[in-house]
Amino acid sequence: AVVQAEQRQALQRLGQLTTECEQAAAWVAKLRGERQQVSSDLSRLQQQRKEAAEELERLQEQRQQVAADVERLHAEKQQSMADLAKLRLEQQAIASSVAA
Repeated sequence: AVVQAEQRQALQRLGQLTTECEQAAAWVAKLRGERQQVSSDLSRLQQQRKEAAEELERLQEQRQQVAADVERLHAEKQQSMADLAKLRLEQQAIASSVAA
């Protein structure tokens, strides 16, 4: 009877340990899945970061081009204004010579 009681206790303990092992295995599987998801998320974020850096570089190049265009247009405007002033002087000279 004592041996049977010990065997029953041993079987119960074995059942408990089996349950604990199954729970631990499920927990490990869950953690592996989470780790895989984190790894996937990290890869996606790294790709997004790379794309954002490329976009930033492209926008900076565009900004430099726009600044150069603005500078060129400003110079053209200044030249046009100088040309217009010259033409007005010539017009006045012609009008004065015609009037005289």
